Amino acid sequence: MRFNKKEEIGKLKERITIQQVTRAVGLTGFGTETWSTVAEIWATVDYKGNNKEEVEGGKITALSQIRVTCRYRTDINEQQRLIYIGKYYQIENVQISVDSLYLNLFCSYAQNYV
Repeated sequence: MRFNKKEEIGKLKERITIQQVTRAVGLTGFGTETWSTVAEIWATVDYKGNNKEEVEGGKITALSQIRVTCRYRTDINEQQRLIYIGKYYQIENVQISVDSLYLNLFCSYAQNYV
């Protein structure tokens, strides 16, 4: 068994779920979306600190961004979303670490207020 000296034990301690969308046209001719789980993985979640509020269409929208670090996988892309603590985050950007051991997922969450 190989031992990776760069990996820190306990670093990936948050549980996240990766989901992928499937779009189809129903019998009535309208489009439907269903989300299916791709994987449940361990990760590190860092709040990026550039949270902001905007007014869109008469509603106040709060936008928060996080960076998620997980082990390298080939089945994660920008068309997917992740679930963390019951919130749905859209994956905006996927970056591979220099040593190809980890993925950095930059995600955003938009919450609408009345």
